[in-house]
Amino acid sequence: MVDRSVLVCGTRPSGRDDELLELLRRAGYEAVAVPLTEIHPLPDASVALGAALDECPEATVVVTSASAAPTVAAALREPGQVAVVAIGAATATALADLGIRVTTLEGASSGAELATALLRHGMTSVIHAAAADPRPELGRALVAGGGDYLAVPVYATAPRRLDAEAIRWLQRADLVVLAAPSAAAALVAAVGPGAAVVAIGPTTATAVESLGCSVLEVASTPSTAALIEAVRSATEALEGGAPPPAQGPELTSQ
Repeated sequence: MVDRSVLVCGTRPSGRDDELLELLRRAGYEAVAVPLTEIHPLPDASVALGAALDECPEATVVVTSASAAPTVAAALREPGQVAVVAIGAATATALADLGIRVTTLEGASSGAELATALLRHGMTSVIHAAAADPRPELGRALVAGGGDYLAVPVYATAPRRLDAEAIRWLQRADLVVLAAPSAAAALVAAVGPGAAVVAIGPTTATAVESLGCSVLEVASTPSTAALIEAVRSATEALEGGAPPPAQGPELTSQ
């Protein structure tokens, strides 16, 4: 249990931080959901993804966010015939709940690391069920390693309009947990760059630091357990007055 009341704000789209916040409350934290972004499926995305698979049926579909799961499920006419790689437990669960059998790659937690793991497993042709503005690291590293990469945008992330109560929570927070660069931008737009942040991984951490916020900890993997451990380490840094260096890898969901 924490020695004092520490306020932690989870910022993922509505419902995505429920497990994290409940476990933090059990550990003695004051934990509040303040979603900074919202997800919008793109029209005809399943058609576009299905067409890409028709063109390249041997490709591996890489899914880096649970937000893409419904579109992937709609696009797969014969799910068992297509290799699907899920990044993060939430993504794997969302796909499995829709009847999609997935592979997870241990230790693949940044775009470059994921590319290395895919190539090592012979997955040289990749279709990425991506956000509307996917980060370039995965595709760049795959192509550099001799693979083929196609990003098919299936959802868009937009900042939420925050009410006065949400802004007050963010201003009061001891720690703000961020899981995507888009959330970092929304945080700074709402309350400025003063927040102390726990980031889900280095891609998000880099975005946070570029906007002037302090990153106290970086989760070792994009999982609830790793985020909880990162929050605990950040709490120790707050109480000790000396933030530890950022560490740990990530594969982002934007």
